[in-house]
Amino acid sequence: MNCNNANDNKKKRSFFILHFNLAIKNLTTYICDIHCTDKTDFFTIFVYTIKYCASKSYTYHLSDTIIMAETCSRFGSCLFYSANALARTITRIADEEFAATGLPSQYCFLLMIVIEKPSVQPKELSEKLSLTPSTVTRFVDKMEEQGYIIRTTDGKFTYITPTQKAKKKLPIIQEAWSKLYARYTAILGKDNADSLAQTAFRAHSLLHES
Repeated sequence: MNCNNANDNKKKRSFFILHFNLAIKNLTTYICDIHCTDKTDFFTIFVYTIKYCASKSYTYHLSDTIIMAETCSRFGSCLFYSANALARTITRIADEEFAATGLPSQYCFLLMIVIEKPSVQPKELSEKLSLTPSTVTRFVDKMEEQGYIIRTTDGKFTYITPTQKAKKKLPIIQEAWSKLYARYTAILGKDNADSLAQTAFRAHSLLHES
């Protein structure tokens, strides 16, 4: 069923989809999609649909991918455009969840690696975080200034070790990471989110090595 608002502004690009099954008493199954250009209208129609099912003694089963946001942009099929759009969105969400730690999200991932592997070298941090050596050096400088890590050198080798301050911060970081995962899986569905993460990382690895 298509429930677009008659007064919809054509400039709007995003719409919301609810995909679910309606199992009727005679065992016939209908696949239904609700399309709306406005989030408020979407949830209003969603509630109306559920009430309608109840009034007709229908039963309904929500699919694993309950709500999906799609983009009407002509660039939506471009990996570069879509990856950048996703990166901006997930970074915003991550920064919101990691705000409780008092640190930027990327710093938190660096600390988790350093705590997991004390005396790690900058080169390995660069590889694990998929960051340039200069970016890792900048992060390490900041973390050292704030007392989260200790940097030592042995000849031409540099080693990074966590401080007690970093170790005390770890439970807060892990909780924020768990909340981030719970937040995006609640929207995308666990299977879809996990599959998307794996596909994105494989694509990154292949493109990085090319």
